[in-house]
Amino acid sequence: MNIKLEKADECDAEKIISIRNQCFYDDYVQFGECPGYNIPKEQVIKRIQQGHLYKIVIDNEIAGDVSVHILDSGVHWIGCAAVAKKFQNRGIGSFAMKEIEKLYSRAIVWQLETPLSNIRNCHFYKKLGYEVIDTKILTDKLTLGVFEKTKNTL
Repeated sequence: MNIKLEKADECDAEKIISIRNQCFYDDYVQFGECPGYNIPKEQVIKRIQQGHLYKIVIDNEIAGDVSVHILDSGVHWIGCAAVAKKFQNRGIGSFAMKEIEKLYSRAIVWQLETPLSNIRNCHFYKKLGYEVIDTKILTDKLTLGVFEKTKNTL
């Protein structure tokens, strides 16, 4: 299995949307909302044009994506990380996250949000060194954990 991370092209937008919809459908049904679900194609194309959306490619097939937002504070924010269900539980998400950290090697602080009730996602990010630093109660059904990972500067 040949895995690589590449900058996404505009022609990848529909496939990326399809994978995200597959990955985040359960959250959408459970919470009635999900920022990774049913994103307009124009929005995905804009992220691609800004140069911070990467596709995960396995044997020439798009298997997922990771998007990075660099905030004014210098924090590198993972806006979305998704791996198609047929490729999950194979270390592909871990590979992609580590590759993103290499690409943005000057980043000191990484952050992201995920529902605290999504035990699988929380375990995944904790395994990668992220810790919950805050919570955001959005609705009576949805509380997000704000996760952070800092680069050791010593």
